[in-house]
Amino acid sequence: MNGFANNYFHTTTCQGFVRVKMYGKDRKTLDEEIVKLLEDHKVEASTKELCEIRSFYFNKTAWIFFKMPDFTRVSDPIDRDVSYWITDLPAKKGFIPFPPKGKWTIIGKGYEASQFKRLSKQDIEKEHAICDPWNWYFRHQDMDFRLSSGGRISLKNPFKNRNSTNKECDRLYQYEQNDPIAEQHKILERPDLVLNTRWGREFIRTQAYSLHALHADRNEADGNYHFIFDYKDLKQLEEFFNMERREKEVKYYFCYLRPIRYDLGELPHGFVLPEVEGMKLWDPSIKITTAASTTTSSTTPMPDTTSTHAVALEKPENVTSSTTPPSQVIWTKNEAEKPQNNHTGKYVVISVTVAFALSLIGLGIMCVWAFRR
Repeated sequence: MNGFANNYFHTTTCQGFVRVKMYGKDRKTLDEEIVKLLEDHKVEASTKELCEIRSFYFNKTAWIFFKMPDFTRVSDPIDRDVSYWITDLPAKKGFIPFPPKGKWTIIGKGYEASQFKRLSKQDIEKEHAICDPWNWYFRHQDMDFRLSSGGRISLKNPFKNRNSTNKECDRLYQYEQNDPIAEQHKILERPDLVLNTRWGREFIRTQAYSLHALHADRNEADGNYHFIFDYKDLKQLEEFFNMERREKEVKYYFCYLRPIRYDLGELPHGFVLPEVEGMKLWDPSIKITTAASTTTSSTTPMPDTTSTHAVALEKPENVTSSTTPPSQVIWTKNEAEKPQNNHTGKYVVISVTVAFALSLIGLGIMCVWAFRR
């Protein structure tokens, strides 16, 4: 876990968020610290609020939390308010409670696509209705929530400067994200790098940062979520930043971080941030010596980039059940797209052995034939 030493790990509940320094911690220690904070601030089931909270980069020091109904666990009646809250992160640590509902800025009412499509145009305008709000992302350069299909809700005047129609309901890809660091240098034609997933709630990209990403992956065996970190080959990443390699040619790897504790109110939405913007999110060159408690690390800002297209990442298979140490590679890009059969190696060995045996038999027959002549 030394490669994460520059960072803080963040995870959310409906009541607040956890901010824990990653320096000097292995996977077990990090998880134990987070679980202890979640346990200390657990809310009784009878008073538990059902919500979904995505979060996004706001500026170098602030983060914006985007709150909406949890349509997977709602009861009737449902609180449809969609709202946001902005806070500075430096100097914060531990469990940071969210403010009361009145301190959040409401921008509309959330509806699932099937419900939204039954609303009249007048109802949409009256309710300031938002279709599938979990798909929207925040773009800090324009100070608005948006979708790549054209949906817009401005922070400056959210009830007038907005575009939310049935068009935002018909989407193949979900949970859109942009990469605020990758957009700082306009390497390619378009000014925004929009990422999404075709796996819906099964594999949620909860953050994109300098082309690295954090995902919440649902385990098919038990239905529980786990945080998976997606990091890029740093040499190829540098080549991409220098416009020597295309984005899709940069290899990525998956690293298991920790389970998401639904039983403690934890949501499948988190993020990892360097202590100071400009430090690398992932830096395997960092060496930590426990005795001296020192570290050697590079704080040189990573170059940044943009993309000309939306990107949908393939979901790794059975990644959460792996016993691979967290700092090791679980899957490369090609393996994530097409996992290798576990018996392939055996088949290769058998094939080579059979071929070798047949060669010996053939050689023996030739020798006998030659001797008889």
